[in-house]
Amino acid sequence: MIKAVPILTYHHVNPLPEDMVTVTPEHFEAQMAFLKQQGDRTLFIDELLDWMAEKIVLDQKAVVLTFDDGYLDNYRFAYPLLKKYGLRATIFLVTGWAGEERAEEDLARVYSHQECRELSEAGKAGRMALNWEEARRLEKEGLVRIESHTHQHDKNLYADLVALRASLCFSQEAFQERLGKKSTCLCWPGGRYNAESLEAAREFGFTSCCTTERGLNVPWEDPMRLKRITVKDAGVGWLRKTLFLFSRPRLGNLYVRIKPR
Repeated sequence: MIKAVPILTYHHVNPLPEDMVTVTPEHFEAQMAFLKQQGDRTLFIDELLDWMAEKIVLDQKAVVLTFDDGYLDNYRFAYPLLKKYGLRATIFLVTGWAGEERAEEDLARVYSHQECRELSEAGKAGRMALNWEEARRLEKEGLVRIESHTHQHDKNLYADLVALRASLCFSQEAFQERLGKKSTCLCWPGGRYNAESLEAAREFGFTSCCTTERGLNVPWEDPMRLKRITVKDAGVGWLRKTLFLFSRPRLGNLYVRIKPR
C-alpha cells in the first residue's frame, strides 16, 4: 500500500547548463524515462487530494510533477518529453505574465533565469512565459493541467492582504476568461504564506496550496500546505534516491530533520 506521495518541483527545462533552477533536457528525459520504467503513476493535484482523503486507493507508486511560474521552455522542452513517456504534470502559471501573441524570435531563443527576471521587471514577461493559446493547447491534450501562481509573482504578496485578494481575484478571472475554468490549486510565490493568506485562498475557491516546504504528503494532512521537493539538475541516481526517501514517511521525515534543505 502506498503510504506517501512526493511532489517534485521544476522551474526551467532548457539547454542552459548550471543556470539557476534549470534542469537540462538530457537530465529531464532521463528522469522521465526512469519514472516510466519504474511504473510510477503521475497524479494531478485533485487525484492526490482524493488519495489523501482516502477516497481512492493507489495500487502503484505515485508522484506529482509540478512546474512553477509557467515558462515558455516548459512548453518547448519539457512537454514533448512528458508526451513521449505519457506522463502528466501541473504547471503553475503567473497569469499576469501570459499574453495571447507569440513572436517567432521567442520560440527560437532560450532565456536564462536572470533574463526571465529582467523581462518580467521590464513588463515583457510574455516573451518568456506561456501564452494563453499554448496553455489551452496543453490542457486540451490532457497531460498537463494549468493552475494559478497568483497574478504577478510577488514573493511578499502574502503580507498584504488587500493586494493578495486583488491578485487572486485577477488570477481567477483570467482563468475563467481564458481557460473556461477556475483554478483549484494555488502555488505561493517563493513559498511564502500565513494564516490570513490561506483564508484568502479558500475564499477565492482554492482547495489546495503548494508550498516550498520540503517533505512528503500523507493521508489526512492539510491540503492547503502541500509539501514538495525541488528537483536538481541531475540524472537517475538523484531521482531514485529522492523517491525512495520521500515515499516512506518515517525515513522521509527523518531525512528532512537531518537535511531540511
